Amino acid sequence: MLDTAPDGSWQNVEQTVDYGWLVPRANYVFHAEYRKFETIRFSNLRGDFHENRGVWTFHTARNGQATQVTYEAHVAPAFYVPRWMMRNMLKRDLPDLMHGLRTRAEAARAATATSAPSPPNP
Repeated sequence: MLDTAPDGSWQNVEQTVDYGWLVPRANYVFHAEYRKFETIRFSNLRGDFHENRGVWTFHTARNGQATQVTYEAHVAPAFYVPRWMMRNMLKRDLPDLMHGLRTRAEAARAATATSAPSPPNP
């Protein structure tokens, strides 16, 4: 993290991604804006992308027990990467990204459940 709002509503994040030996390592800084339980929007500030923006959207299921996550990204590197290669990298990396998101969300839910006060005994 490079910078964070006092209320946690946004962060400027520096990241380095190594896509493998065929594509150069990418360094960039993005701005993320958070609307708790609704969206995370990110946009490029500087680095190895002409464009790097998108949004995570969270929708709670009707039963309140599950959350559907939608991820949309627009990425244009500052260096040439064939479209098929970019698509393959996303197909490879997105399942791990979503698994990491699920793991963090479930850990946060468990931590909240264990720290909640117990109901009084009758």
